[in-house]
Amino acid sequence: MAAPHLRRSGPATAAPRTPVPRTASLRTVIGLAFALILLASGGALVWLDQRATLHLLQDQIDGQFDVLVKGAATQIEDQFDSADAALNTLALSPPSGDPDRVGAVLARVLGSVAVSSPAVLSIVTADAAGRYVMVQRSLHGAVRANKPPRPVYDVRIGEPGEGGSVERVIGLGADFGEVSRSAPAPVDFDARRRPWYTLAVDAPAAVTTPPYLFRGGTGRYGFSISRRIEGDPGRVFSLDVRLDSLSLNLKRGLVFPGQHVAVFSPDGSILGDSAGRPADRAAIARGLRGAAEPGSPDLDLDRALYGAYRADPAAHDQAVTVGGRTVYANIAPVTVNGTSLVIASSVPADVFDGPANRLLLWSLGVQAAVMAAGFVLVDLAARSIARPIGLLAADVEAIIQFRFSARSPPASRIREIRRLLGAVDTLDLTLRAFSTYLPERFVRAIVDRGEAPALGGQRRPVVVMFSDVQGFSGIAETMSPDELIPQLSRYFAEISAEVLASGGILDKFIGDSVMAFWPLDASDPGCAARACAAVLSACRRVDALNAVFIAEGRPALVTRFGLHAGDAMVGSVGTAERMNYTALGHTVNVASRIEQLNKRYGTSVLVSAALRDVAGPGFRFRHIDDAEVRGTQDRVDVYELAPAEAA
Repeated sequence: MAAPHLRRSGPATAAPRTPVPRTASLRTVIGLAFALILLASGGALVWLDQRATLHLLQDQIDGQFDVLVKGAATQIEDQFDSADAALNTLALSPPSGDPDRVGAVLARVLGSVAVSSPAVLSIVTADAAGRYVMVQRSLHGAVRANKPPRPVYDVRIGEPGEGGSVERVIGLGADFGEVSRSAPAPVDFDARRRPWYTLAVDAPAAVTTPPYLFRGGTGRYGFSISRRIEGDPGRVFSLDVRLDSLSLNLKRGLVFPGQHVAVFSPDGSILGDSAGRPADRAAIARGLRGAAEPGSPDLDLDRALYGAYRADPAAHDQAVTVGGRTVYANIAPVTVNGTSLVIASSVPADVFDGPANRLLLWSLGVQAAVMAAGFVLVDLAARSIARPIGLLAADVEAIIQFRFSARSPPASRIREIRRLLGAVDTLDLTLRAFSTYLPERFVRAIVDRGEAPALGGQRRPVVVMFSDVQGFSGIAETMSPDELIPQLSRYFAEISAEVLASGGILDKFIGDSVMAFWPLDASDPGCAARACAAVLSACRRVDALNAVFIAEGRPALVTRFGLHAGDAMVGSVGTAERMNYTALGHTVNVASRIEQLNKRYGTSVLVSAALRDVAGPGFRFRHIDDAEVRGTQDRVDVYELAPAEAA
């Protein structure tokens, strides 16, 4: 009989490669997830702490600035109140007489006012004719021992003259007695042109001038409160209130290191600052407007604060750069008794940034320690999760590769992992049982394809083997099932071991018979030879087992084999609920009939000519007969199979 045709498969068409996504271990993923959580939460806390610190500092500085503003405003208001009371007294009872007498009266009033309001510098009265009497504290300094007494008050009396005013000065001592007198001298001064006069002469009540630089080269800024006499509209009384003492009070109100407070007028006049007045009186006279000329650091800071105010008068909080350093400033316009002032407080940025940076470093250190401890705990937690899962994954990989070995299940206190462990145990048991009832190659193919088995098959060349026990019916009648089944199981184990070891598929056990087949593939030309070798080895193993059975007092199970090669339908048959993986067709029937011919010829292993043609040179084939096979019209040349070395 001609050898069966072995189909060669054509070259496989490479499927498009699907990009494999990058993966990471569970331990790494858990660690990164917790690290991100720790970083996010810790970073948020650090940021919130720093923001809270800055807000607290800002609130503290704002609160202190509000106190400064209120204090400065209150101080100025107090000066207004004292000066206003004295002014009302003069307006109701104006002194009369010659200018010398009026000057003496005004000197006494100034001395009385100075007790409660030392900021009042001078008192002046003027009329529409241009005559004026001005009394001010003397600038000559303290009285020296053994020297002529110096004036405590200067009484300046001016009268209009040709080409301007003529002024004489009378010096009064502490007892208001005359201690000096100067000759009349022309002066460039007209009281009627001074702000305090021009404002008051047209006003029905007392008025306050904006701050301005006082007369006489004193270098002092202040404001004037003036009021006209109702019975004499052209006559005006005025009190000059200086702001020198404001600087001292501002200095007392400092709280933060490097803090600076300044009070200036909207037009840029320096009225006072916490550093005291600059020594450069010319700088005071120039004020804060115009180009910044070299000056003291405090004057430069005042100029910068005024510049920030002019740039945005409505801005309360500003950052100002002075001499390469940054200061945070609070600037507030205030109105006191109708007078507009600007109060500015500045604090070096280090006062803010220093505590905030120290808190930031401290928070970062704490966060680093927390993260280090968190990493240790996360690593332990990740390991406790990842290690048993990794072991279970290895177990699953071994199971799907049909390596069923005794496993040591990983210990875990995590409920989900325990459930997974139970599922893996069930998978192991299921696949072990599945591969026991079905051919392992079939089960492997199902696992490899990742598809559920379906009914159907394909035509392919195979080697089919049938075995049968001689006289088994008589043996079964003499033995109980409890004795027969264990002996038969030992017998099947010997044959099955050789079939499986050679790559064959155990199709089924039919009573005492075994059906197996080997798929033939052009890529594996030695498959038929392995089938022949497996049958010969099974014969030897059965002979050895029979010797053991006889020694145990059991009947020997003399076995006959039949093999044939040809095409068959290989696949799953049955129903969707229950299938059987098998080989069907004429080749299978012929193999079964060849096995039965052993009884006729007294042989143990018979094979067809078709098998002989594909088995190869490693065997000896003795021609037995051109036999007629029951169930077919063809005749088959049958041969007894023996190892080549037995020739």
